[in-house]
Amino acid sequence: MVDSRYKLFLNIAGNDVFEGNNYFSYNAPFPFLGFIRNSVGPQYRNAQGKIIFKDSYIETSSNGAPYHSNTTGDAKGPSIIYTINNKSAIAAYTRLRYAVNLNGINNSLADLITRSTNRPGLIGQKVDVSESALNANVYAEMGLTYGHVLMNNEENFFKFGVTVKRVVGLYNVHIIVDKGNYEIVRDNKDPNRNNIQINSIQGSYGYTMDESFKNAKIDPQWALGGLPAGSGFGLDLGFVYEYRPDYKKYIRRSSGTATLDPTQNKYEFKLGVSLLDFGSVRYNNGDLNYHFEMNQTNRLLTYQNFQDLNGYNDAFQRINNSLGLNNREIKFSSSLPTTLQVNFDYHIRGKYYVNTMWSQSLRKSQSIGMTVPSSFSVTPRMEHKWYEIAVPISLLDNYNIFTMGLAGRAGPVFMGSDNLPGLLSIGKPRGLDFYFGVFVPVFRKPPSLPNACWYEIPEKRPLKDRLMFWKKRKY
Repeated sequence: MVDSRYKLFLNIAGNDVFEGNNYFSYNAPFPFLGFIRNSVGPQYRNAQGKIIFKDSYIETSSNGAPYHSNTTGDAKGPSIIYTINNKSAIAAYTRLRYAVNLNGINNSLADLITRSTNRPGLIGQKVDVSESALNANVYAEMGLTYGHVLMNNEENFFKFGVTVKRVVGLYNVHIIVDKGNYEIVRDNKDPNRNNIQINSIQGSYGYTMDESFKNAKIDPQWALGGLPAGSGFGLDLGFVYEYRPDYKKYIRRSSGTATLDPTQNKYEFKLGVSLLDFGSVRYNNGDLNYHFEMNQTNRLLTYQNFQDLNGYNDAFQRINNSLGLNNREIKFSSSLPTTLQVNFDYHIRGKYYVNTMWSQSLRKSQSIGMTVPSSFSVTPRMEHKWYEIAVPISLLDNYNIFTMGLAGRAGPVFMGSDNLPGLLSIGKPRGLDFYFGVFVPVFRKPPSLPNACWYEIPEKRPLKDRLMFWKKRKY
């Protein structure tokens, strides 16, 4: 942020959607992008014009490994970055984040989730669901950021940034199973239906009511008060080191002083280390929150118990009744997706760069909170003031998906995907990724009297010369 090429940067809107899993893959004869856009050919439609989607278009794994699925999204709202001077910058931003994380799922439970209780072979089979977890979270952020240059010692440049954010919890569902097992049994009243017999379950379970969404307002008083289902604070902290062996090439003369050209990248390489999203959301609104510590045995979930549902609140209440849960708590905490991020960017020459990014999640999947999957990527790019092209080669979804992408920027618009095969359905992809954004850049101006052959660091001038500022110097 600080020492950027922008005097002012206004983000209008943007979004990033990601899905990755190790259980099912997409194997339809038409791209998934065409499916969601309803643009597939007539040979894949029925007489009414609707898309025919066969069960065989989704292939499932049977290797027995614990399965997971991570669906995340990040909608960026209006934001602003302002460069105060060569050493400081400030920013304010808004965003909405959402994620569904499912972990520790075995073959039988995966079959139950995706194909209901009627799959042959499930009857009477005891299924262990210990150490499995479901987390669904939606929350809004409003943050303030300050960046400052700590050291500018010719070849060595060091800066930092810190963000303090207000986090408003809009929705949460969590099921954390420490120990448990179930089996599918025949319904005594209807032999054509099956029920779920929960033999035992220990862990945590909770949710927020639908009114948490309905009551949400774009209002600072609401966001800072006690009306949301939950609220809390978060922290981002990052440091960047730049190595600038050719810094003299970027020193310019302006109004009798020497300054580095703010319109140019001056590093040969830079290394950044950040701790992101340290904090949590405390759900403590007694009118909206339900939380239970479970230790239940011999509970039956029947088809009749869940007929004629009237919304999510009704569904959760029927689960509570079926499990015999009456020890309601109104407070629980949901962790932010704390991540360690390491970024190395190398300037090859001219417009050409290559970036290496490592992002490691620091949150356990077996806990209440949002998780952002770990990843590693190497991205060559061509960068210009008004356009940019990048080709990321990545290990996504906790290093389970090896893929490549394509991203571009033209003026104030950018879009791309880190998983292009998933978006275009090349091979049998196990996820997808897409992002876009629109912004308004106001670039910093170069010195009014550039002189690439002249250089001097103002801080290095003798004290006498610095005090006699009215006296024009000759060079």
